Amino acid sequence: MLKSVRTSYAKVVLALLHDNVTFTCKIYPFPHTLLWKYDNDVIDSNQAGVQANDNDAAMKWNIPNVNFKDAGNYSCVQFGIRGVAKSSNFRLLIQGHPNISVSQTTTVEGESITATCCVENSFPPGESLFSWSLGEMPVTRYQHVPFQEACFNSFHIQCCDVVFTSSRDVHDQEITCLIDNELQASTSSRLEIFYLPRLRIFLNEDEVIDTVEVIKGQTYNLACEARSAKFKVELRWIINSVSIDENVNHLFNEDTNGNVSSKIDLSYAFQTHTSTVVCSAYVEPEFVTVSKRAQVFAYLVPDLNILVNDASSVGEISVYDNPVVKLTCIAINASSQLEVEWTAEGKRLDELYGVRIVPFVKNANGIVTSNVSIVLREDYTTVSCVSSGESELQRKV
Repeated sequence: MLKSVRTSYAKVVLALLHDNVTFTCKIYPFPHTLLWKYDNDVIDSNQAGVQANDNDAAMKWNIPNVNFKDAGNYSCVQFGIRGVAKSSNFRLLIQGHPNISVSQTTTVEGESITATCCVENSFPPGESLFSWSLGEMPVTRYQHVPFQEACFNSFHIQCCDVVFTSSRDVHDQEITCLIDNELQASTSSRLEIFYLPRLRIFLNEDEVIDTVEVIKGQTYNLACEARSAKFKVELRWIINSVSIDENVNHLFNEDTNGNVSSKIDLSYAFQTHTSTVVCSAYVEPEFVTVSKRAQVFAYLVPDLNILVNDASSVGEISVYDNPVVKLTCIAINASSQLEVEWTAEGKRLDELYGVRIVPFVKNANGIVTSNVSIVLREDYTTVSCVSSGESELQRKV
C-alpha cells in the first residue's frame, strides 16, 4: 500500500514495509539526460538521451520489497540541451507492520488486561496515532469496559498500551490496533480469555480477607465460594499443607444467567496458634488451579483471677480500713498480650474515676497481669475485668 502527499520540499511517500514502491517522473520535451539520485548520489544514469515528444510521457523508478534502508530522499533530475536542470523530489518514509500482544488470556473477571501494540518506522516516533477496537466497535464505545491508554517511544519504535477491565463482553472478541494514518495498517489478536472463578473464604458467615483471629479449640464453620463461573469447579480445603476431606459438604447453585456458584463447607477447630487456610479450585476446561488463602491466629481464652490488695479474692470482698483498693487482674493460660478493660457497675473505670489502667503485661515470671487502683465511693462496687479473648471476671469489693 502506497500513499503520498506533497510538501514544499518534496512529495512525501509513506509506504508499508515490504511493499513495492514506484516513483514516477514526468519527462519534459526533448531532455538531454535523465538521472535518478538517492540522497544526492546517482543511482541510475541509463536514462541518458531519453527524448519524448509526448507531454504526458513519464519514466518510473521501481523499488520492490522496500525495507527501512530504502527510506530517504529520491530525485529525478533532467538536463536539457542547454544544460538547464529540472528535478522532481520524493521523500520515502517506511512504516512497519504493527504487532500486538495481550498480557494474559486467563484471568479472573474484573481484573485488568493489557494489550500492547508496537510499530517500527523509519521516521522518528510520535508521528503515529493508534486507535483500538473490540470486535467491530471502537474501545470507547464499550462504556462498561473501563480502559486507559499510555504510549512510549524507543528510537524508531513506538508502542501504546491499552488497559481494560476484563468482562464476558470481550471474551472471544478480536482486539484490533490500527495505525491511524493514510495507510490504515492494522493488526488484531483474538481475546480467548478464560475467566477463572473468584474465591471467597467465610468464617461463621463473615468474609475473611487476609487474616482472622479465633479461639483455640473452638469449632468454626468455614465456607469457600467460587463465583462468576460458567461451569462447576472442584473445591477443596488445605489447612497447614494438609488436604481436608472429612466433614466437607459440597454445594452447587446455578442462576438464570448460567453462572454457577460452587461452595464447600467445613466444620473445623483450630489447635495451633498459626494456621494457613487455603481454598483451592481446579478449573477443568482450562486445566488451571486457582486458590485463596487466609492466615488464622488461634488464641486461648484466658482464665481470669482478681486480686484485691495483692490477696486472692473469691466472691465478695469487704474492705474497711482503706478505701483505696488495688485491683490486679491475672490472666491464666494467656497465649499473648491481651487488651484489658476494667468496669464498675457497667462503666469503664478510666471514664468513671479517671484512674490509670495498666494494660496486660507479662512479668518476669511469665504471668500476665493488669493493675488498677480505685477509691471506693459506695458500700460496695461490682468490678469486672474483661480481656480481649472475650473472657470476663466480676468481683464485688
